[in-house]
Amino acid sequence: MIRILVTVYLIIHGLAHIVGFIVPFRLANLPDAPYKTTIMFGTIDLGDTGIRIVGVLWLIAAIAFFYLGIGLFFETSNWMLQTLFITVFSMVLCILGLPDAKIGIPANIVILIFLLISSYYSWLD
Repeated sequence: MIRILVTVYLIIHGLAHIVGFIVPFRLANLPDAPYKTTIMFGTIDLGDTGIRIVGVLWLIAAIAFFYLGIGLFFETSNWMLQTLFITVFSMVLCILGLPDAKIGIPANIVILIFLLISSYYSWLD
């Protein structure tokens, strides 16, 4: 049961990262996520090209979370280390995306806490 819950959580987390891709590429107009070319509370302007590069990084994180969710479901080995890496990567993206990406920080913390606890307990067997 826990394996399924964590799988769903990782996939939903990946879906949330899609916003970081579609907005810089102007694939959708989202009222809660307006297009802008700045990061770090608007203090660093990357321009159109720079923000698209950041958008690609968000897409990579989204794909990675999908992959990790599916990998966890099918019990691939080394998923914890891979999840740790991509969660830290996601946390960096969220910090760069502040204040718009503030919801991702606690979402990533939940994953990190789960990984920490799972390293001591075998919940997913």
